[in-house]
Amino acid sequence: MFFHATEQPEPAGIEDVANLALQMSLGIVAVVTLLIGVVAAFGIREVKDVRRLTAQVRQELEQSESTRAALERRLSDFEADFESIVLAAHLFHEGENAYRAADYDRSISYYEQALTLQPENSKIHIRLARALINKGLNSRAERSLRAALRKNEENSDAWRALSTVKRYVDIDEAIRLMEKALEFDGTSIDNWNYLGLLLRDAERFEESLNAHEQASRLSPTDGITCFYKALIMLRIGQVDSANHEFYQAQLHAEAARRVNRIKPIWAHVIRWSYLHSLDDRAHEEEAVRLAGTLADLCHERRNSLAVIGHMLFHLRSRSVDHRTDASIQQFPPEHVAEAVGTG
Repeated sequence: MFFHATEQPEPAGIEDVANLALQMSLGIVAVVTLLIGVVAAFGIREVKDVRRLTAQVRQELEQSESTRAALERRLSDFEADFESIVLAAHLFHEGENAYRAADYDRSISYYEQALTLQPENSKIHIRLARALINKGLNSRAERSLRAALRKNEENSDAWRALSTVKRYVDIDEAIRLMEKALEFDGTSIDNWNYLGLLLRDAERFEESLNAHEQASRLSPTDGITCFYKALIMLRIGQVDSANHEFYQAQLHAEAARRVNRIKPIWAHVIRWSYLHSLDDRAHEEEAVRLAGTLADLCHERRNSLAVIGHMLFHLRSRSVDHRTDASIQQFPPEHVAEAVGTG
């Protein structure tokens, strides 16, 4: 019986297996090391990202806080501006009420208070100037109007008011300024009517009538326009047309007075002219009583001169001597003398 001994591996084969195992171990270690490196890299990147994001969030929070503070300041400023606008509007409204009542001292006070709140408001500057003009404070009025024109050179109302300042001191300059106003607003009946008045002062009657006719085309039912047209028509001898316009003027003026769209003084002047156009004793007595009311309403010299000026123009056009007219005698003699001198 033969026994075979167990085969032993050759020394060279064992060495190869050992080498292979060693290589595999090294490979695994390398892979694990790589994985650890990758994980570490990602971890570091994630930490950096978190830090960066945290910084961004903090910055955005700071910006949001800054924005919130800015918004709060703007809201506070808006509330202050809104209160200022509301108060200025109230003061302006009170000034307008006083102006309509010919209480120019009070209107000036209100307008000036409004300007302290809205110093760049051209409308308030112009209304203040008009009140100052009616008080005879022309230099102050001109300064206020120049301020409005610096804000807007094309402000037609400011140019018209400026022409009012010049009316009794330089009629040619007043007309030039009024033409400037019309360059910027040729659709205003006030502009055309005031140009008509200035041309009437310069005794350019046909041109004056043309200006009032233009105003009439813009607003056919304006009582003041009808009144101005009637006076010029009377002066150039169109008596029937003038009487018709006086009638229309008092109808429209009365309608405007009922809704507070015309100052009582001018409604009364128009009514007085209509009564005089009827040319009878009964209406003349009513005209004299109305003239007395007008004299009482004219608290300021400027208004008194304007009213007397229209009445004198009417009487002269009818060849009536104002020195014997009972209506004119209702006014202060010094005002009559001044109006005669400027007319």
